Amino acid sequence: MRDDEERALRWVNVDLVHGAIDVVETTNDEGDAVTGTKSNAAHRVRIHPNLVQLLDAIHEVSGGEGRVCVRMSSKRDMARGLRRWMKRAGISARRSTCAPR
Repeated sequence: MRDDEERALRWVNVDLVHGAIDVVETTNDEGDAVTGTKSNAAHRVRIHPNLVQLLDAIHEVSGGEGRVCVRMSSKRDMARGLRRWMKRAGISARRSTCAPR
């Protein structure tokens, strides 16, 4: 799932019984308005089995109402964190050694 799809995810689209999520919405750049997906086509993704139990617990606490990811770091903070962990791992953020030349 894309970051903006996770931010928009509502419990009504999470199927814990079958371990799947129906992705039907995304947030805008400000993270508050909900629109269709980037491709305007809904899709279904499987939930990793290890996450089903965690999501089930969060569902119980939240009462299954509203958005699943209530508090997520901003895109800016996530990008900074990724760059920090890449630096610690010795990976250059400017050019990947895996990228075709």
